[in-house]
Amino acid sequence: MSKGPYYIIGSERSGTNLLQNLLAKHSELAGPKSPHLFNTLYGHQRYYGNLQEKANKVELAKDFRTLFSHPFTNWKESHLLKIDDIASEGSDFIFTRLVHQFYSHFTREEGKSTYVSKELNADIAFHDILAVQPNAKFIHLVRNPYEQVASWMRTPLFHSHPEPVIKDWVKKQNEILELKNRYPEKVYTVKYEDIVSNTQLAISELLNFMDLVVEEQCFQTNQKKSGEEWNKLWENLSKPISNDLNKAAETLTNDEIGLITSHAKSILSELNYNRIEYPKPSGLKWKVKKYLRSRAFAKKAVTIEGYQETVMRVKFAKDIIERRKQNYLRS
Repeated sequence: MSKGPYYIIGSERSGTNLLQNLLAKHSELAGPKSPHLFNTLYGHQRYYGNLQEKANKVELAKDFRTLFSHPFTNWKESHLLKIDDIASEGSDFIFTRLVHQFYSHFTREEGKSTYVSKELNADIAFHDILAVQPNAKFIHLVRNPYEQVASWMRTPLFHSHPEPVIKDWVKKQNEILELKNRYPEKVYTVKYEDIVSNTQLAISELLNFMDLVVEEQCFQTNQKKSGEEWNKLWENLSKPISNDLNKAAETLTNDEIGLITSHAKSILSELNYNRIEYPKPSGLKWKVKKYLRSRAFAKKAVTIEGYQETVMRVKFAKDIIERRKQNYLRS
């Protein structure tokens, strides 16, 4: 019986890069960098016309290739499925069939048997994916919402206020937990905190869910990219890294903590996260909180490694959608 593929789903800033990096060390798993196809194009399929028509399917595949080859994702040419090699079977679920074909080609080029994809919003196509890949499974990675919001506040890629961050977090967790409730054999929840503090146990249990043999190389990372949050977390894998798991205390104000609790209280309980309260900050910690909300930090934020690349990638994707939309409206 074939295994996988596997999709990591959840909210951004949850440690998804770290988890995929660990799993991709498995002898059976390829872990290609994701261009977030579902988030970018899945909801805009109508702009391609009837995808059962070959010409329209080819146009969608061309945009897939464009996104995969963008410097942000940077798949090698040999890893990219050629348009002429697109399989013709199936007249339904064209989008998810194409996604699977591209990822499967990468997997074969890597000499692996299946793949783990960091398509964070793959859950929006949950049923379409299973219709095409009945053995697919979904890994729900979740992070304490206080720390999730604190991470955004310290690296404000798209949000500089906690309210939209926590609202997005609650919405995403509700959607995924509903799927998990209905399909427990298909969705597995793993906490970022468990991966960091007890790597061997968390990854071993996850690999068991994936029906894969536990392999020790999946317990550590040798990546040394600067500017990535997980780089600091893995200096000492065998111990809980309390400093990196307690950024909320030095980042969020009491009002912001209350805001998060108000929005997330039911999900906090369901996921067994404790509500937190901090005494009114003073001294250095209060200066840090003020700085993170200042114009000076907002200006500095654009210099954070990866910031400009991420913004450019998002604009690039929006330009693709807008071009397709205009072509569709003219036709």
